[in-house]
Amino acid sequence: MSTNNFYFKNFLYTVDDTDDIDGIEYQYTKEAILEDLEADEYLASRCKGIQSNTDSDELRSYPSSHIQEYLVDESKKYNNFFTVEVVVRSGYYSGYNFDVNIVEYDTWGNFLNVNNKSFEMTRKQEQQLNKILQHVSKVLARHTTELKKIGQFSNGEAVYEYV
Repeated sequence: MSTNNFYFKNFLYTVDDTDDIDGIEYQYTKEAILEDLEADEYLASRCKGIQSNTDSDELRSYPSSHIQEYLVDESKKYNNFFTVEVVVRSGYYSGYNFDVNIVEYDTWGNFLNVNNKSFEMTRKQEQQLNKILQHVSKVLARHTTELKKIGQFSNGEAVYEYV
């Protein structure tokens, strides 16, 4: 791929849909990922369910929705808790990618921010978050192709490589 086709924040697991004219492969991949996420015992214990189908970090050019959500315990020290949203996004030109959003809420459930690299969290929250991300990553890797963006040109084109 030579265009900046994917929007992602944390993971870039992609599926090429060039031959998927009727969307059957997309549905199959999404359902297989959901089944594997639900079958993972650790993730099942952290599962929050889906409160809303809306992606907390959606861009107009990359329509998306989140398909599952996991809870990181509340911190009394910082009066916050986190969720990890597993998100599927459309590519700008073709394909789609799976990613995660890390969403911070205050103790009362009010949205604070999403994908902030300077979250205040306890060591316990950080360990839970990393474990959730590891488990989600393993599931996504079984059904998709992981890419890494290695460069972007001034005209917006990007270069990806297989991980």
